[in-house]
Amino acid sequence: MSKYYISFSFIFIICLSVNGQIDLRNIKLKLKKTSNSSERVKLITEIINYYQNRNLSDSTFFYAEKLKYIADKNNDSLVHAKYYTLKAKTYYLNSDYINTEKFALKAIKIYRNNNLVEDVANTQLILGNIYQIQDNNKSALQNFTEALPYLKNKDKISGLLGLAAVHGQINNLEAALNYYNEAYKLSTTLNLEEYKFDIYNGLSAVYNNSGDYEKALESLEKALTETKKNNRYLAQVVCYHNIGYLQKNLKNFREAKVTFENGISIFNKISNTYMMASIYMYYSEVIAELGNISGAEDYILKSENLFNEINNSSTKPSILNIKAKIEGFKGDHYKAIDYLKQANSIKHIDDIEIAEKNKLLLANFYDKIGDVNNAYKAYKNYTQFKDSIRNSQNKQKIERLKLQFDISEYQQDLKTKEQELNLLNEAKKASNYRNTLLFLLACGLVTFIYRQRKLNKAKEFALIAEKKVITLKEEKLSSEMAVKNTEITEYAIHISERNRMLEYFTNEIKKIKAQSDNTEVKSQLQNLQFYAEENLDINREKIIYNSNIKNTEQSFISKLKEKYPNLTPKEIKVATYALLKMSSKTISNQMGISIQSVNNYRFTIRKKLNIPKNKSIDEYLRDLN
Repeated sequence: MSKYYISFSFIFIICLSVNGQIDLRNIKLKLKKTSNSSERVKLITEIINYYQNRNLSDSTFFYAEKLKYIADKNNDSLVHAKYYTLKAKTYYLNSDYINTEKFALKAIKIYRNNNLVEDVANTQLILGNIYQIQDNNKSALQNFTEALPYLKNKDKISGLLGLAAVHGQINNLEAALNYYNEAYKLSTTLNLEEYKFDIYNGLSAVYNNSGDYEKALESLEKALTETKKNNRYLAQVVCYHNIGYLQKNLKNFREAKVTFENGISIFNKISNTYMMASIYMYYSEVIAELGNISGAEDYILKSENLFNEINNSSTKPSILNIKAKIEGFKGDHYKAIDYLKQANSIKHIDDIEIAEKNKLLLANFYDKIGDVNNAYKAYKNYTQFKDSIRNSQNKQKIERLKLQFDISEYQQDLKTKEQELNLLNEAKKASNYRNTLLFLLACGLVTFIYRQRKLNKAKEFALIAEKKVITLKEEKLSSEMAVKNTEITEYAIHISERNRMLEYFTNEIKKIKAQSDNTEVKSQLQNLQFYAEENLDINREKIIYNSNIKNTEQSFISKLKEKYPNLTPKEIKVATYALLKMSSKTISNQMGISIQSVNNYRFTIRKKLNIPKNKSIDEYLRDLN
């Protein structure tokens, strides 16, 4: 069964530390009476936290400026840092991530200058969250990882959830599960039930991406149970939405219908128009599949009107897809085609999956009405779009592999820096001992030997780290080769499918040509037949060529590594392409490097393999293979 992705984002909001219920009037009264700067800073901070908790931005900014006035007046950098942090939190709550980053970085700079590691960590938590929302996973990971050792209680749970979300986004599912489980254990230990919803919701996304739909649904049911404990109605609707969507995609339409109806039953307790519109949209699709066509028409209209109210055009392709399906159930294929043509004319579509479905559905409807030419054109558009999507997905896979490699390098750098810091501390201690006992030659000698041993250990650590980097690079090369082989296999299957389609059209053209008496029509059909047969021959050659590439690479790389272990992964890659008689320009395009770099690699390969001047690299490599 293919893997489905739940449309509603499984993004949790990291809880910002704010005070609970306070006597705001009493605090403002105290603020008026006191002239002590420290007391005023404390009271203003409580007021700002109160307003932040209620998302009252104007009041928050007003009192933040009072804090800035005190900081400027006393030239107090730490009060400035507190001001920057509170501003960053407010901008974050208003989804202004540019200003959030700007003020958070200012605060971190001051905290670091004063060695306030816990304040640095709490501010990095804000940065990590905005980077995760913006899909800047590398920066998010860096901030969450650096902050985690210094976070406590609620903030530590938020840090673990942040790391889990980042690893989930880059498909490092095992790491994501580990962090969610750590967050669950800590929230249970601290008896903080309010985090259970985010944990279960996040776990469901991880299980869904891994294809374990049973566990995904189980986690969503647990998340729903948590929302019912304290009447979090919007969170309940989100759970009903996600459960129903997953059930719908698994073709469990009756279960999905009941789930969506449970969500609709509490619409009177929420004000989120987007969520209501989204549930109405998918509910109409479900009841259409169950045969309630008039009901489906009513609910798709409700959904469309709500989306229009909030000026949301991103769901238009989905709306038109469902309308086309409804018309299909009614037997009005021409009206269904009109809806799908509208959907396919939309230039900017966020949901690639629905765009692909609309193109294929249009080809199917043309086929149902017997319009062979338009069916062929629509199917051709669909296959071209699908090819471009596959290429894009393969590029994304490679980017994820690169990101995972970068993360491994970053984690290794952190360990190395930790070792360097330990060595630096040890060196400082050694220096203090040496200054104290300098007049004793014997003690000086002992100190020298001690330092030498430390340096030797450092070299050993560096050597181990270098070996790990080489291993990671080799693993990366293997992964890239695996991706490429998979891509070639999929490409061959795709061409085979296309050949079958072209053969079908060729046979149909021959039949039509034989039956037609019109000379002009016969001439056009002859041209179309020639085009189809020519594409068949080209596609067969492509299958043979790509098969040769796939068969050649693995055996050749194994021989090359065995005979010349000193070759780097990139040199092996260039040698493989050279064996396939690729030009330097083609190799540079394949590897994303300059032609000069390819020529440099060729020179290095020639030198390492001792290739004679009178022999070309590809000739030598063919002999070796």
